[in-house]
Amino acid sequence: MPVGGSLLLHLQHWIFTHQLGYLLHPKISVGSNPLKIADVACGNAAWLLDLARQHPKHDYVGLDITPAHFPAAGNLPANIRLHVLDAFAELPSEHVGAFDIVSIRTIYSAVIDANVEPLLSNLLKMLKPGGYLQWAENDASTLTARAPEGMGMNAMTSVASVQKFFSRHQGKMDPEWLHNLASTLEQHGCEVLADDIIDPLPELSRA
Repeated sequence: MPVGGSLLLHLQHWIFTHQLGYLLHPKISVGSNPLKIADVACGNAAWLLDLARQHPKHDYVGLDITPAHFPAAGNLPANIRLHVLDAFAELPSEHVGAFDIVSIRTIYSAVIDANVEPLLSNLLKMLKPGGYLQWAENDASTLTARAPEGMGMNAMTSVASVQKFFSRHQGKMDPEWLHNLASTLEQHGCEVLADDIIDPLPELSRA
């Protein structure tokens, strides 16, 4: 059973999957031929493991700046490999033009002063011609704290504390890049198939 940070990553993965209702966006064509799929900032590979169960014929590569939450290699399916990669640094040649699908999620807090260009450039370099980039984020700039009727002060204080945390870091976690991501991708020659803004499900909106 996962513990500590890995357990939180599994919870985060469940929340995203429950909220979105998919692992791969319905507009991404998987087709019948084996594909090579990358997950950047993969954490404990929860997304890859679930996707590999749905589509076992594909090859999967997880990339993260730290291996701290990687499952042991012997516990992974044969078609999943995990590697250390700083997605903001120069991209190793073996990853250039290597993937049919690249997925990235919850990298918001790592993009400092809205400088998403090094990351975005690397993600696009990783794709084969005609490949798909799937990018999912939680927009922390929209976080609000509200007290439903009957909520105790302790619970309200907890919600407010989370809001204050993001407020303190908002100077470096500028959301402008995220709000403009679709147009930025178009400027890089991408066809944006979906630019979805999704309100949290009611059952997920309480801290």
